[in-house]
Formats: sequence, C-alpha cells, structure tokens
Amino acid sequence: MLSLCSGKFFTINSMMTVVEEIHQFQIDFVKHQSTRRNCFTLSTFLSNEIYSIENLIDNLRAP
Repeated sequence: MLSLCSGKFFTINSMMTVVEEIHQFQIDFVKHQSTRRNCFTLSTFLSNEIYSIENLIDNLRAP
C-alpha cells in the first residue's frame, strides 16, 4: 500500500488523505460485497493497515 522504501516521502496531510481513502474504500467494499467471505479478510486487512498508518501519523506528530 504505502511503500516507505520507495524514496517517496509522505507529508502528514497526504497520509491523512490516504487513510481517508482507505476508510471510504473499505466502506464501499463492505457495502457492495458484504455477502462474500473474503470481504471480511480484506476488511480486517484494511483495518490493520489503517491502524498502522494512524499510529505512524500519531508518532510523527509527537514532539
């Protein structure tokens, strides 16, 4: 998803945008494919990714 080794540096604002886009994708995906078993797996994966990104943002904001 986000490659921190690609030589690209993400600002707080751009990372927040990524988090918001992942949240929206997750909502849309669950809404349209809620009957599929693999939906839960993807939803869980995205939740974990969001949690990781949000923690990274919090750490970057810390003084």
